[in-house]
Amino acid sequence: MIIKALKWFLLPSVFLFMQGCLENNLIPEFHGSIDKTAGMLTYFESHGDYINSMDAPPLVEASEVYSNESYLILDIRSRSQFQAGHIKGAVNLNAGDLLSYFRQNGTKQYSKVVLVSQAGQASSYCATLLRLAGFDNVYSLNFGMAAWNTAFAEIWISHTMNSSEMNNYTNEAGKRNSRTPLPGLEFRTKSLNIKDMIEERITDLLAEGFSENPDSTGENGPSITSESLFGNKYYYVVCYGSDALFSAVGRYNPYSGLGHPKGAVSYAPYSSLKASNFLQTLPTDKKIGIYCYNGQFSASAAAYLRLLGYDAKSMLFGANTLFYSRMLYDPQLKKYAFDKFTAVDYPYVTGN
Repeated sequence: MIIKALKWFLLPSVFLFMQGCLENNLIPEFHGSIDKTAGMLTYFESHGDYINSMDAPPLVEASEVYSNESYLILDIRSRSQFQAGHIKGAVNLNAGDLLSYFRQNGTKQYSKVVLVSQAGQASSYCATLLRLAGFDNVYSLNFGMAAWNTAFAEIWISHTMNSSEMNNYTNEAGKRNSRTPLPGLEFRTKSLNIKDMIEERITDLLAEGFSENPDSTGENGPSITSESLFGNKYYYVVCYGSDALFSAVGRYNPYSGLGHPKGAVSYAPYSSLKASNFLQTLPTDKKIGIYCYNGQFSASAAAYLRLLGYDAKSMLFGANTLFYSRMLYDPQLKKYAFDKFTAVDYPYVTGN
């Protein structure tokens, strides 16, 4: 399936080499920029296809973390946020230092390594990158510190709302692109080993960071606000979620017909980002804005797509900031909504 999807753009010699890679589990060498992207894609899909698995994003609940003191907790918030309150035993790290920390300290002795951010979106992004680097025991605290204690919940509470455009939403699906070539990527490393290329990309993306602050998302960063996404007609808008997220249906449903912002295109988690499915319908000539239920699925998808060279951005807070009342109404969506029951008021410590 992968090979059929990739044959749109690969040279015959590269095609044959990739076929051998899939069959013999080799680490391929490539020379062209698109060939290198194809090599990374082939590597990921033939080594677990993590982004299309049920483990993406790798979320863990606050209740589980509280009950397991043996977990290693890495808090990637700012120093001031960490000092204002953190989980006992947590280690404060910059996101850009995560990969070197894992390489230098070794984390295999921990059944789970839990990344913690303010709202769970930055940690979902970073945890996905670390999973793609091969660290299978990395998780993200679902909803971040906001779920740990109400003292940190304001970031979520202040972003649960209905958009003023909600009554203009539709169930009519946006048009998915025709198949396109993969993005081209250039690398600083002189190595032609795919693992070295992947590590360079992940190192750069972690150093770039992921802002959960709507006031500092940045033009080139991996996060975006709903206002910026839907206020720009040049974005290719992806709804990354179930049919229930994309369409509102039902005779007695007060939101029936008001499924999504006009023009949004549906891509389902666990399958759509396969090369043999819809990955190559994503554009390489424009920015991609992704929204999901609560920003954690989209952050995970954006991490993978940016690793492959797509200019993908995750919309902060997801549908919680688009149609919060519908999230609470629909039983299929309610579990993804941040509400008064999400924060559990577990203890925390202050200072260093």
